[in-house]
Amino acid sequence: MNRRGSIACFMVCKIGIVLAVVVLIGAVINMASSIDREAHREEMIETAKIILGALEEADSIPGKVSIERELPGSPRNMSIVLEGERGPSQLVRVRIEGLENIARHTVLSAIVNNGSFSLRVNNPSRLRLLKESFILMELI
Repeated sequence: MNRRGSIACFMVCKIGIVLAVVVLIGAVINMASSIDREAHREEMIETAKIILGALEEADSIPGKVSIERELPGSPRNMSIVLEGERGPSQLVRVRIEGLENIARHTVLSAIVNNGSFSLRVNNPSRLRLLKESFILMELI
């Protein structure tokens, strides 16, 4: 009788250890996934800052300007949507769609891509700006 009780207790301990290991592995996988999502989000924010910063830089410099910027990151699943509205001043909105959506905007005095525009590019790696009388912008 004692022998059956010892075997049952031994098996319960082993099952408990296996369950604890499974829970620990699940927590590690969840943490790694969370870190990847946060890194992707930071990359998207940095991309928006680079785009808007280049536009603001071109707007602030008088005369002819040519700016080219590398967009950060390795190959990723990201779509960038640029929209412009011309009113008393130029409004440019940047929306980056990926695992999350990031949206930023800026107001400029120079006209961008003839004022009202909408541009969508999947996984761009480079931004080019050319300013003469107005700013021409493209994502490659």
